[in-house]
Amino acid sequence: MLRRILLLLALTVFMAGCGGGGGAPNQPPTVTTATVAPAELSFIGGTVTITAEVTDDDTVATVSAKVVGSGDTDTVTLALNGEQYTGDYVADGNPGPDEEAYTVTVTATDNDGATSDPVSRDFTVAEPSTPPPPPEF
Repeated sequence: MLRRILLLLALTVFMAGCGGGGGAPNQPPTVTTATVAPAELSFIGGTVTITAEVTDDDTVATVSAKVVGSGDTDTVTLALNGEQYTGDYVADGNPGPDEEAYTVTVTATDNDGATSDPVSRDFTVAEPSTPPPPPEF
């Protein structure tokens, strides 16, 4: 009987020492800032740089940006550059007649598969300028 009590006591001490075996559930990463620069492109289009800062208790596995606009959807994988994740997106020129709006949505996923809440930013491609009238002769 004493042997069973000692075994039970040892098992209880062991389980208490390892935290009970459960641990806290994995928390998703957090996108703390996201920017798109420049916020406005001329009607010929061009490159915007997407930048994000991400925090996580574990390891950030991927950071990506979904770009929606002009009837298209593209995904840009952001790469770690110092303490920020960055990537470029090339927007096509705007054939007109109105300004084209784009939405960039950044998310991060950690090494355990948990995904952050999305953070969205916008940029635009200006409408084409009206050409001046032809010269009179």
